[in-house]
Amino acid sequence: MSKEKATTSLGVDKAAELFNGFADPTRLRLLSLIAHCKEICVCDLEAVTGLPQARISRHLANLRHSDLVNSRRDGVWIYYSLKQPETPLQKTLLDAIRNAHNSVGQLAKDLETLQCTPCCSPQTVQIKLPK
Repeated sequence: MSKEKATTSLGVDKAAELFNGFADPTRLRLLSLIAHCKEICVCDLEAVTGLPQARISRHLANLRHSDLVNSRRDGVWIYYSLKQPETPLQKTLLDAIRNAHNSVGQLAKDLETLQCTPCCSPQTVQIKLPK
């Protein structure tokens, strides 16, 4: 297999891991929030979703395993960001989650809540939501 082909193709097991990252309502909510921020802290995810830290952390571990998010430690805080897509499939799925708030009410509501939340994340991005 050529080197170029290796970077644009996934094995079926790796593709299944990738899809698993999207296969849960909580993970969809977390991915949507992370996708609209340069990086975001677990405490911000807790504030927006109302979910307990342990549940969020479990889903974030799944998203890391699915190769969808990065984590960065800064003291006691851990910040999460989307990974850069390595394949066309990853890019398509991440583009879909960035736009999912346009048709999934809960994701739009989460993003509205994020805009009103005093985030501890230093690089939160404000987004324009449809009216």
